[in-house]
Amino acid sequence: MARNQRRTEALAWLLRRQFSTEALRRHLREWPFFRVERQMPERLRVLLDRLGRKDPRRR
Repeated sequence: MARNQRRTEALAWLLRRQFSTEALRRHLREWPFFRVERQMPERLRVLLDRLGRKDPRRR
C-alpha cells in the first residue's frame, strides 16, 4: 500500500511541476477552451439572472 501511495505522490508532484511552467501556461492560453473570457455573453447573463430569482423551495 505504501508503494502505491509513494507512486501517486510522485506522479502528483510531477504533474504539478509540469503544469506550473510558464511555457505551458502560455501554450494553453492560446487554446480556445483555456481562454479566459473578459465579458459574459448576454444569453448566459440572462440565464444566471433567471436561476438566481428561482424560488429555492421549488424543485
